[in-house]
Amino acid sequence: MICDGAMTLVFGSLAAVGLGVRQFVVALNKMDAVGHDEKQFRQQEAEVRKALRRAGLAEKAAAAVPVVPVAGGPGDNLADHSGHMTWYEKLQGPTLLQALDQCRSSQQPAQQPGPLATKLLLPVQVPGA
Repeated sequence: MICDGAMTLVFGSLAAVGLGVRQFVVALNKMDAVGHDEKQFRQQEAEVRKALRRAGLAEKAAAAVPVVPVAGGPGDNLADHSGHMTWYEKLQGPTLLQALDQCRSSQQPAQQPGPLATKLLLPVQVPGA
């Protein structure tokens, strides 16, 4: 089970799906803290996919989301494959950068309003005015 962040993941996914986000890339960080263990990665990956399905993604869409094991401190699987996770490279999984590069840009024209309109007004103080 996902530690501490399970509900954050579910609620974050719900919000993203509700706002019309249709592409996801998941980075499972801190793989160095679990010894770059494939079994730990598989357990967390299953929990992530379950959370995405609970948030409203179809089974097929949740299965297609890239889940990349990374260790941010040493840079494992960020831009280049890590020698610490050869099991992942053998699966031909993308690095985080490769997964992000595979995302397509939205086909929604910029003139059309999105599902949520926002407006931010900040007071401006002009010196000497």
